[in-house]
Amino acid sequence: MSKINLSPIQQEIVSFERGAILVKASAGSGKTRVLTERIKKLINTTKRKILAITFTNKAGEEMKERIGNLDGIKNRLFVGTFHGLCQQVLENHGQTTGFAHIPHIFE
Repeated sequence: MSKINLSPIQQEIVSFERGAILVKASAGSGKTRVLTERIKKLINTTKRKILAITFTNKAGEEMKERIGNLDGIKNRLFVGTFHGLCQQVLENHGQTTGFAHIPHIFE
């Protein structure tokens, strides 16, 4: 596996240890790479659940592909869009909100 070269600010984001972090940057700036490296670091350094929200399905799928084998961590990692997260919450807990059937969600 090759070493990923990160700029100092990217390395600071990957190494941030004081809680959650919001990464906002322009297209092509390396957001997906930085977030993927951060997720990999968290997977290896904590047993906590990890939530990574992206704007597009494409970015979410790319992150999952870069992270690699998710079998051992599926129960503590969600990577996807806001809409995907909401759908998962409704599917898993919709009955507690009074939904007899899960509504159809169109992305």
